[in-house]
Amino acid sequence: MPLVERVTAFWQTAAATVPFSPTSTFVIGVSGGPDSLALLHLLIHRKLIDPAHLVVAHLHHGLRPQ
Repeated sequence: MPLVERVTAFWQTAAATVPFSPTSTFVIGVSGGPDSLALLHLLIHRKLIDPAHLVVAHLHHGLRPQ
């Protein structure tokens, strides 16, 4: 199953399991790497999350030397 379909299926399962309200706020942690930015893009553009109810938090892993 392609990644887009896997993420969409996961999100739909989570939404059916956890009672989200239409005004629930979601916090998505992104590191700025391509994988986390792709996840953020997917959630917004597949309309899985309303951007008005989204908080994007930057997470610096500190794994790469400066």
